[in-house]
Amino acid sequence: MAADVTIMALPSFAGGDGAGRPQILLQRDGVWCNLSTRDPIDLSTSRREVGQGLNGLMARVVKHPAEAPWPKLFTIGFVELYQRLVPPPLREILKAAAATAVGDDMPILRIHTADAIDWIPWELMHDGIGFLGLRFQVVRLPIVPTIPDPLHNQPY
Repeated sequence: MAADVTIMALPSFAGGDGAGRPQILLQRDGVWCNLSTRDPIDLSTSRREVGQGLNGLMARVVKHPAEAPWPKLFTIGFVELYQRLVPPPLREILKAAAATAVGDDMPILRIHTADAIDWIPWELMHDGIGFLGLRFQVVRLPIVPTIPDPLHNQPY
């Protein structure tokens, strides 16, 4: 059975604008463990670079549809983005979890994310071996401001 990983990505310690390094929490045995580092980065620059790279890639695909675009993804920063955003302890956890895949039984990567940083392309980040979206079943879960009340839920 493949090992699953659940993380929470929250806006930077510096503020909720999504411009600094996100806080990364790992759920382990029902407890959220903080894996965040406080190394400064400008996430807004990363977002702009990723957007420009993807726009350029899509323009190239439209002009030259027979060319394989995947090698170009490495040059627009998905390896670097992974190195910048994923703390070293989480990299090791993801590496170990990905190694538990057997055939079609792939591990699940659950990502609870705040709106300010929901743009982060987790599925396209490359860990040096492969894209996370090809090594994991990636599930994005929003962080909502209120807790659902199961006693008052109505059936569909």
